[in-house]
Amino acid sequence: MTISSHHVAALHAALTDDADAFDRIDREIGLGEGRDFPALLTMAFITASHLRFASDWSTADVIKFVSQVRIRDGDRAPVSPTLAEQMILSALRDTPFSVPAEATATAYTQFILMRRLVSDLGDERLSLLLAQAQDSANQWIAEQASI
Repeated sequence: MTISSHHVAALHAALTDDADAFDRIDREIGLGEGRDFPALLTMAFITASHLRFASDWSTADVIKFVSQVRIRDGDRAPVSPTLAEQMILSALRDTPFSVPAEATATAYTQFILMRRLVSDLGDERLSLLLAQAQDSANQWIAEQASI
């Protein structure tokens, strides 16, 4: 199990609203199968959270960001503020995410937040972030295989 360039291209397509490219890649490699794509999304989320919030971030900064996401997306993308805030705080604190939540709600919330975390990045910076996330995800996968 390794994060391929196809996984990275699919996440890039999803984050830049290129549904046709995402669907094509999904049909080719089956993104819903295995842990590859979720591992990439999680590592990209952690990387984007650290990039978005300066080293002197506060819990209030996270709450404000989540409230802005909820206001901006409104009814189109309703997310639980508690779930969203705890996801970002876990990423920033480098601690395991421990809020009990249904897997689909967690993945949905993570993706909605991820889109907002990278919304002001240009294509080059987004590509660099995704390459870093790919390296981190592959390292995590290798570590899990050796356990």
